[in-house]
Amino acid sequence: MPLLAVNHSGQILAINAEATALIGGESVVGRSVAELLGYLSHRAFARRWQRLWSQVTAEGRYEFEARLPLRSGTRLNARFVVRLFRFDQDDFASISIVDTTAERAARRRVRAAEARARALAEHQSELTIVLNADRRVIYANAALEPITGEHEGDVMGSPFEFILDQPSRIEFRRAVDRLLREPAGDRQPTSLHLRTRAALAGNGRSLSCVLANRLDDPSVRGLVLTARDLGPAERAQARRLRFRERLLELAIQQKSDFTQTLATVLRSTAEVLDVSAASFWRLTSDPDVLRCEALFDRPADRFMRDWVGREFPATRFSAYFAQLMNRQPVVVNDTRTSRLTTMFAADADWSSVRALLDVPVLVEGAIAGVLCLQHRETRYWDEDDVGFANTTALMLALSMEAAQRQEAESRIEHLAWYDALTGLPNRNLLRETMRDMIMTASNRKRRMAAMLIDLDRFKDVNDTLGHLVGDALIKSASDVLRETVGEEGTVARLGGDEFVVLISEFVHRQEVALLAARIAQALHRTDLVPNIDTQVSASIGVALFPEHGRDMSTLLKNADAAMYQAKRDGRNQFSFFNPIRYERAAREVQLGIELVKAVQSESPQFICEYQPQIEMASGRVVGLEALIRWNHPVHGILTPDRFIGVAEVSGLSERITRWVLNEVCSQINRWRLVRPDFDVPVAVNVAGREMGSTALPILVRSALVKHNIEPRLIVLEITERTLVKESEINNDVLAELASLGVGLVLDDFGTGYSMLGYLKRMPINALKIDHSFIEGIPADADSRAIVHAMLAVARHFRLKVVAEGVESQDQVDYMREIGCEFAQGFFYSRAVSGDTILDYLARERPVS
Repeated sequence: MPLLAVNHSGQILAINAEATALIGGESVVGRSVAELLGYLSHRAFARRWQRLWSQVTAEGRYEFEARLPLRSGTRLNARFVVRLFRFDQDDFASISIVDTTAERAARRRVRAAEARARALAEHQSELTIVLNADRRVIYANAALEPITGEHEGDVMGSPFEFILDQPSRIEFRRAVDRLLREPAGDRQPTSLHLRTRAALAGNGRSLSCVLANRLDDPSVRGLVLTARDLGPAERAQARRLRFRERLLELAIQQKSDFTQTLATVLRSTAEVLDVSAASFWRLTSDPDVLRCEALFDRPADRFMRDWVGREFPATRFSAYFAQLMNRQPVVVNDTRTSRLTTMFAADADWSSVRALLDVPVLVEGAIAGVLCLQHRETRYWDEDDVGFANTTALMLALSMEAAQRQEAESRIEHLAWYDALTGLPNRNLLRETMRDMIMTASNRKRRMAAMLIDLDRFKDVNDTLGHLVGDALIKSASDVLRETVGEEGTVARLGGDEFVVLISEFVHRQEVALLAARIAQALHRTDLVPNIDTQVSASIGVALFPEHGRDMSTLLKNADAAMYQAKRDGRNQFSFFNPIRYERAAREVQLGIELVKAVQSESPQFICEYQPQIEMASGRVVGLEALIRWNHPVHGILTPDRFIGVAEVSGLSERITRWVLNEVCSQINRWRLVRPDFDVPVAVNVAGREMGSTALPILVRSALVKHNIEPRLIVLEITERTLVKESEINNDVLAELASLGVGLVLDDFGTGYSMLGYLKRMPINALKIDHSFIEGIPADADSRAIVHAMLAVARHFRLKVVAEGVESQDQVDYMREIGCEFAQGFFYSRAVSGDTILDYLARERPVS
């Protein structure tokens, strides 16, 4: 490399052979640089040298390219690199020289070639664009503006996709990404159909493009895009192709999420058809009103929230609605001239709309909504536009159907696990939840509790106020339970008016008791149903894990048993499961089952025994009381107090009463076969449930007619408690029985509420003083006072009085002394079989 050293004044201090040869071959050491150069004056050289030395001194190094004149008359084309160095406090510089004559010639040739290429490109009809790897434009020929409508200054340096519409942008980016991923040996040009955005001309252009990767070509170093504007026929074909491609993309979208599908369809339709807005209007429950569900504004490139919920009524746009209800698309090229949209100009929401394409969305053959395409300029909608809109409307319909089907499936699945009325977990989910809780409690050795809650008197609400009020009551009760239980447990509806509360973990039993008390208090109210007073309370049974059961069925069964214990104890309270009481209740249930079998059995298991009623003054038998006995195959003879209550609960009391009536009438006839003049009345006990049924008079009349028995020989004994409980019905029943001619006796007088008004209103012939008052006389003063009062009442109402449970001569003497005429009890006779009654009657004798 040519090299020389100089000082600050330009004197040459050293020079190598290459530099000597470059400047003419003579020795120049000690001479000034000015002597080698062909400047016209020393001042011209000095000015340039001073500027150079100042630059080198300031920067330490200076590089420049110049074409310098030499003394020989030639010019030196070279690149000079000047470096500063210091020796003994003097500044020196080294100058290296690179000859650039050949390089300059090459650059001139390239510039000339580029000029020729540019001149040729300006006369080409095809657009040629070179892009870098970031898709930015680094070259565009003169066809850019005629073909795309874009100015070169707006495009250079920007990503090419900025001049494309949204679908074409996506397609272009994908094509570039594919080209960049391809190996160098497999790169093939890619053909594309692209559409430019609406620019100077106001409408997008359709382009047929070829994209090639020339990044590895040193002469190009870029992606080369060639494009030509399509003619009308090609443009239409490309448009249809783009429509099909976009419809295919929409078709493969997930249809179950209607909101997402709707957003995709509206955006795609607006972009593909190049409209100002695309919206969907759903038909409301009022068939004359459409309500906007979504609107995509293409110029703003966003969905407009302020349009959601706006209504489009038929009353204001009747002609439009009439066309739409015929299930035909509404195609309007100019809203100001079409008779369908004459009202648009006066409407603030629609005055800016100049063209309209609306397609009905049909679900199962009925109009469910409308796909509305709006344009702010007049526009001719061709068949391709209408066809694309019809197809997208069909996709919306399919998506709506899929969404409705999914919603129905979700609702069915929800109903499989949750109660439809209250929204609480139902029996199925309760079973799964309870199983998990039991498993967790067992593994952790913890306790859990199950509460079974039953609404007291809910049946009365249903029967008197109707099932709608009953449902409202159940829903309100579930809300109260949710609020009361909160995070302490899980609430579920078991069915009917029964709920279950599960407590996953607790330490002390008192925690469960406090929650149960809060629940009972919260449900004891009259305002559960708005504007309707309902007297409701709750009976709650509680079973604990593991004390009362280690599996779900046992816990629920024992909680149910505890709930019935709470009901028997008076309702509106809670009760923990009691095994002893449960065993007793279980025995009653078993007895009820066996009682059903006994009633249905062909071989009778019931018998009647008869206890005489005596006139104490004469010892004469004035009546008999028929007492049913159950000859149980295992337990032997059972008295009525063991099974009558079970019969009432089981609904068997009517059948037992029918059997007793027929048995008594039949027995009277058997007695008359032996003793034709038999005329002793026989009393039959009637259960409380029968007194609430209008069937009792029918049963009595049927038995009397069937056996030809005089009504005076049958007496019905009714307990005072029955009259008080069933008062509203008993008035009619008792009146009808009295009209039959049978006797009516008030049994167990004094054990009920002793409401004397009944004696005035009821057609009763006699009273029977309960044995609990007789057993204390004559020694107990209170018993004597009560009996005296009862006799005074009976005399006032002219009723006969029978003293029950007379067992001693002292009781007989005292009752006779105070004016009681009749008695019944072990003192005279126990209950005996019908076969021995006639013998007893034959032995009767006066009592002194």
